[in-house]
Amino acid sequence: MSWAQNTDLGFATSIWEPILILVIIFMLIAVPAIAIAFGVIRKRGRITVYHADTLAVHTANISPESDDIIVIITVDQGAFQRISLIDAPLRLTSPTSRPVTFQAGVAGPPALDPNEGWIIPLSPETQAELRALPAGPGEHELTTTNVAFIVE
Repeated sequence: MSWAQNTDLGFATSIWEPILILVIIFMLIAVPAIAIAFGVIRKRGRITVYHADTLAVHTANISPESDDIIVIITVDQGAFQRISLIDAPLRLTSPTSRPVTFQAGVAGPPALDPNEGWIIPLSPETQAELRALPAGPGEHELTTTNVAFIVE
């Protein structure tokens, strides 16, 4: 006699009943966990868009002997304040310039994407350096990445 034919409980059980119970328990645990995970992923994927009054991007060679470049970003004070306090992806836009997207918590060199514009990764060290910079007009060359700012 198999366990599926056991009638000690007072009724005959089939092999599908325990499987159905396991599936129900899995669904009660997994569905909320998956929903929470998608919510976190969607929240992380949101990019704050800020329309800057002044936005211009230029590049320059770091030295005549190397091919390394520095990205020089000219922005207004409001845009620079948002950049210096960044903790999530931020895209600066302007009608006269390509967009510039800052990715917080990501290390790497700046890149120019033909569709997205400039992508500037900001490592935690670069974020700390930005927070330490003085507010107001001025020129700031970051030591942790190949990026400089001119704040007007």
